[in-house]
Amino acid sequence: EKNLPLYAYNAIDAKTRIRFRMYSHNLNSTYGHLFIFLIVLWLRLHNVRDKIRIRVDNGMEFFSGSSKKLSEFNKFLSKFEAEVYTIPPGAKYLQGLIENAHKLDDEFFYSSHPLSCNNYKQFLHKSQQWLNVWNIAKKHHGIGMNGCTPLEKLQSLKTVINPKIVNFPVLRLEDVMLTIGTLFDIVNNQYVKSIMNKSGKYVIDKYRTLKYFRNSLKNRLQNDIILLNLGVIK
Repeated sequence: EKNLPLYAYNAIDAKTRIRFRMYSHNLNSTYGHLFIFLIVLWLRLHNVRDKIRIRVDNGMEFFSGSSKKLSEFNKFLSKFEAEVYTIPPGAKYLQGLIENAHKLDDEFFYSSHPLSCNNYKQFLHKSQQWLNVWNIAKKHHGIGMNGCTPLEKLQSLKTVINPKIVNFPVLRLEDVMLTIGTLFDIVNNQYVKSIMNKSGKYVIDKYRTLKYFRNSLKNRLQNDIILLNLGVIK
């Protein structure tokens, strides 16, 4: 009755423990691939310059073990110097970092907060608050963290990465797709094509693609409180 989304798409940076999250009502690769792509754009927008490598499981929300799908997706991501690779079968221990994060989600968020939500917008707002706590206020004690929050860890590395990277917006992927289309629609957009065809390793315009998406989202969902942290380019 409350129409809360059933599935959470999560990613976590192993070095800093910065997390990224979106939701959907259905579990499928259309949303999974869109989620990955939006993360890549978000990282590039905030001045992540190294090659991006994203490890995923073999679930249906990503590639379902299909090497062909993985190869085709990586061909597209190579335009953004990014690559996805899957966890080898039977190597579930490689999922330890994200699984531990899921346990903390269950304990501190899902066990109580959804019960107080009357609709999905309230739920997304509360999830945004929990993600902000995780990235900005919660201290972590895993390998290399030394009691730092993800933001503090990032700042200690003294990189050129914009610290506003921790303000990743929690959105419903259905809303994102209604606004900017599927991944197929995005890559066939003439504006995006013109950007992706530019040469040069760090052509900044290539990463302003997310500004275009951000403005599209704002124009469609300007009254939605969860969009307050979308983007940093003025």
